[in-house]
Amino acid sequence: MHACELVGSNENVPYHCITAANILNRQGNREAVRQFLQRLQSISDDPKIQELAAGYLKKVVGEREQEKIAARWERFRSRWQQELPFSSRVEVDALGPAFDSARCAGSARAMTPECVSSWQHWSDTYAADDPATDGPR
Repeated sequence: MHACELVGSNENVPYHCITAANILNRQGNREAVRQFLQRLQSISDDPKIQELAAGYLKKVVGEREQEKIAARWERFRSRWQQELPFSSRVEVDALGPAFDSARCAGSARAMTPECVSSWQHWSDTYAADDPATDGPR
């Protein structure tokens, strides 16, 4: 699984990652499979790999859950294109979501939805259950 996160020049590794997910699924660890496939989708820039992971994720967790995951990923992409359209996904991951540092100064404002400074907190704040939510401004 760790090799999947370090995909280098070997173009077959992402396909082996789907096999790793299948092994986890056979062991009955659906939560690990879900997290693993979501991570594979987010780290891969190859649309074929993303589609393959999404299809397997849909099979493992169900169509409704996959739709939630896809909606969250689409909100992230939309935010990425709004803020830094010429940056790679890796750069955007490292930078985190944009926020107004002056408005977010102080401990009382630091953890409000519009002041989150990591994509993980942003994702947690704006759950995929509400497709109308497009994140902090």
